[in-house]
Amino acid sequence: QAALRGVKIPDDFSIITFGVNWEMFRNWPMIDSVEMDSANCLHRAVAMLSRLLHKQTIIEPNTIVPIKRIERGSVKALNN
Repeated sequence: QAALRGVKIPDDFSIITFGVNWEMFRNWPMIDSVEMDSANCLHRAVAMLSRLLHKQTIIEPNTIVPIKRIERGSVKALNN
C-alpha cells in the first residue's frame, strides 16, 4: 500500500519482517526478513516436551536458535 501511495521504499520507509520468508516473495517490493531455523526449533521443543512428559530433567532449558537476515532491498543502509 505504501508504494502505491508514492512512498519510496526503502528511501522514505524501511520494512523488515520476522519469520515469514516464503510470503515475502509475493510482495512488491520484496521485503527483508529475519528468519530462524523453524525445523530445528520445533525439533528442540518436541525433545524438551518429551523429556518433561517422561518426568526427566531438561538438560538445556535455555536454547538459542540461530537467526539470519535475508536482504531484499526494503531496508535503507544508514551511513554512520
